[in-house]
Amino acid sequence: MMCAFVFLFAAPNVLADPSEPKPIRCLADAAFNDWGDGWYWKGDVHGCILAGSIRITELPAVFPGTTEHFFEEFEITAGTEVISGTDAGVWSFVTYKFRANGWVREATPGLHYLVGYKVHMSGVTSPWPGELPITTDDMEMRFVAP
Repeated sequence: MMCAFVFLFAAPNVLADPSEPKPIRCLADAAFNDWGDGWYWKGDVHGCILAGSIRITELPAVFPGTTEHFFEEFEITAGTEVISGTDAGVWSFVTYKFRANGWVREATPGLHYLVGYKVHMSGVTSPWPGELPITTDDMEMRFVAP
């Protein structure tokens, strides 16, 4: 018992560095359909500094069992600023939940500090197969400094 007490006070204090950037948390609503110039997701980002429009283009995917393992390119336009990147993830055709991870690869000058940020996306879609468009409401997007 005394040994545990000593270790409790001997452990170093690890605090978050206040100068480190905090993650950016956004929500997005999007729909997947053939919009006349191809099949892709399009929608709106809200609740953060990146509020604007989003376009997510699907790359060739694989379909093991009841899941889709997907690869995408995304672009977010916030006013006159743009960020773009890539992600990869999994979508379940049983629960319709998805999760993806990627990186911001390019940005215009006002958002260039986001290049290299990790991107985490998760949410739930409307059932598929089903009616088009496939939709997701309040998809969570987190941008985390490297």
